[in-house]
Amino acid sequence: MNRKTLLSLAMLATIFVVLVPPIQASPTVLYLDPALISEPEYGICNSFNVTLRVDAVVNLLLWAVDITWDPAVLELKTGDLAGFEFPGGSGIYYNIWEGAIFPTSTGFVAVSIDNDGLGLVDGVYGLTCGKIPPGVNVPPRPNDLAKLEFHIKGACPPPLYDSYINIGPTDVLADASAHQIPHTTETTRIHVSPPPPTSPDAIFTPLNCHLFYVGDVIPLVGTASTQGFDPEACPITIYMWEIDEGNDGSIEITLFGMDTNTYTCHAPGDVGITLTVTAPGIPPTDPRYGDTIPDHDSEKHVIHQVTKPTGPAIDVYTESGGTGPGRDEGGVAWPYPTDWSDAFAPQEEITVYAKVTWNDEPVQNKPVAFEVKDENMEPVLYRTAFTDENGIATIDYRMVWECSRSPEFVGNYEVWTIYATVSVSEQIVSDIVKYRYGWLVQIEQVDVDPTTAIKCTWVTITVNLKNIGMLDQTVFVTVVLYDDCGVPIGLDSTTVTVPHDNPFWDPEFSIHIVKWTYLGQGTIYANVYTQAPQLGGVPMCPEKSTTIILAKAP
Repeated sequence: MNRKTLLSLAMLATIFVVLVPPIQASPTVLYLDPALISEPEYGICNSFNVTLRVDAVVNLLLWAVDITWDPAVLELKTGDLAGFEFPGGSGIYYNIWEGAIFPTSTGFVAVSIDNDGLGLVDGVYGLTCGKIPPGVNVPPRPNDLAKLEFHIKGACPPPLYDSYINIGPTDVLADASAHQIPHTTETTRIHVSPPPPTSPDAIFTPLNCHLFYVGDVIPLVGTASTQGFDPEACPITIYMWEIDEGNDGSIEITLFGMDTNTYTCHAPGDVGITLTVTAPGIPPTDPRYGDTIPDHDSEKHVIHQVTKPTGPAIDVYTESGGTGPGRDEGGVAWPYPTDWSDAFAPQEEITVYAKVTWNDEPVQNKPVAFEVKDENMEPVLYRTAFTDENGIATIDYRMVWECSRSPEFVGNYEVWTIYATVSVSEQIVSDIVKYRYGWLVQIEQVDVDPTTAIKCTWVTITVNLKNIGMLDQTVFVTVVLYDDCGVPIGLDSTTVTVPHDNPFWDPEFSIHIVKWTYLGQGTIYANVYTQAPQLGGVPMCPEKSTTIILAKAP
């Protein structure tokens, strides 16, 4: 029987279902399992699975069901027809949004319909599944019709913490005589637990290890600090700035009340700056979690103050930072990140600037010598450029990438150094700036749990990310699972922001091992992009992979 005939049969069966009313009462129940999903494990941003089932049905030939939910609270991640088995075959496991119609050797027809093309947005999906006569009985046949995974959105608006996944408005079961089978329906209630109370988070600039000249007026900006939550927003009402001149543990200056302030550097040396934010309204102990939740948070940064040079001076830096003297007053290069440029990626173009001054005034038309050295302190280039009316000499170059080079970096990145030297009034002065060279966000490792999985189960994949730069990076991370025959059987993706001050960042993903998987050794491929490729995203680093054993059920 060809594809067209099967489609016609499925459509005809649907027409019969509409025309012929049910003829008798029945104990049949069409329901979602489990009926209740509750806290604490199903909170905001978590995922859960539900199964569409039918009990006590006779001569079932075709079913058509709408699944609906509140798209403001939930989103559908994956869904499959649940391998509803018919005589003579192993059944079908089918992704509900592909919308295909296909025959099998058992004469089975599966049709998946997204009613209006907006299923992932508006929370409505229609499923239709049927077979060539005769119908089947449940039991003894398995009662699973479809399996779906939902994700509880982080934007779930309080205080609405109860939501429902419903069956309908369409819920049709039909027998081989084209009669509707009478039945009742049951829905699933999701009690979305609110997130635990959270303390406010103190965030401010200047950044840790930043360099300033004595006499600079330094803006203290705490506007990026985040408020607390319990279970609604608890705004920050108190900002307290503490200034420890000398960074010796004693507080010389305390400033209250504002999220922005200023501090003037008085003398060379280190200064500790601590911002403490307070958000009243958070309980000290939350009974839902048994944790002590403080209503305040503090963060400390240490800045360096140096004397502004007199006479001739040169400052070399890039478009990504590094202004200020590259060495301390003892002539030793500052440790990362003080006076370093931000990182650069392979084959990225770099613009280098050198500002020449005399008593802090720009010096024009001076030739500046540039030298760039690689990780092994081998020279990569020499250049000469003249200063402009602002006292700035400029060169640029693109990072070297030999065709024979491995895409992997030993130790995550290399450290390159830029030197600039000039003579002003027969006085030679020089400066350096360093930067990290490597993939800005890179995959350290890919882990899977469990390492051996069977069909119709879920695996959790953890992608260990590292950001080598000075700024947070928002990236698009994907994982895809191939089975033993190289068939992609599942994928997951997300957009995450990888902090610059965390050594590792470990987003987790879930993939379902579908029923039609080829058993053996599977391979998981992880990738990081600037955004989704269809939106113009490009890779941030090389692909990383790991293996998993896809095994028979014991």
